[in-house]
Amino acid sequence: MKRVIGYAAEHGYDRVTWETGATIVKRYHRRGKLGEIHHWSDVDGGIHTVAFDRRGFIILEPRVVEPPDRIAKLSRMYGRDLAERISREEGMDSEKYEGASVIPGDGRLIGGEDMFAFYDDMLPNVVRKLGRRFGAEVADSWIENRNGRRIPVHGIDITPEMRRSVMEDGFPLMSPRIDGRGRERARETVHSVAERVRLSEPAFDRRIRIVVSGSPPSDEPERNLADEQRRVRAMYLNALKRRAAQSLSVME
Repeated sequence: MKRVIGYAAEHGYDRVTWETGATIVKRYHRRGKLGEIHHWSDVDGGIHTVAFDRRGFIILEPRVVEPPDRIAKLSRMYGRDLAERISREEGMDSEKYEGASVIPGDGRLIGGEDMFAFYDDMLPNVVRKLGRRFGAEVADSWIENRNGRRIPVHGIDITPEMRRSVMEDGFPLMSPRIDGRGRERARETVHSVAERVRLSEPAFDRRIRIVVSGSPPSDEPERNLADEQRRVRAMYLNALKRRAAQSLSVME
């Protein structure tokens, strides 16, 4: 969102808007009356479900419910009765998913909760925090589509203070500040990724420490690695750096 606002300020736009959760849900058929649920279990005890509306559109993407409290978690999605049927693995053989079963829905209106949460809550909160120091507030308005129909949107004005900051000081995408908790999160991320990739080669271990310390090694010997080994190690190192940078970076 910072990139969008920065672009708008640099190119003379007066306002940035984004669509509401309701608009996104309607466009992509993310909410509807529950028609059927396809479900199956995995070897770890997880229950996978996919929900379709009565027109055949997916309204709840494939998702897995892990133990414990599987029925309680499923109940929040589909209601208690359907949750218990899913947990008992009831239903006919699914024609859409191999090894799955399908049960009919009860017509309740579900789906789209993730879109409502992102477009109507999460994104406005991020933009509101960003615009506060420039005297800009998130507000609802509307835009007109090609057919002359008004579409509700959320948006924020590009204030003179915001435009001046972008043009004179630039608009950093991430804050360079790293507090104690941010550094600790970076260490946790680095160690987690390092353990997962299970690369114990000493030179690579030193490179891992560089991500947090920021100081390059001075005594690393030259190594005669095969091209494939070098490529794989570089791939993991780049992934590690990206993960660490994400942990260290805090949005302003």
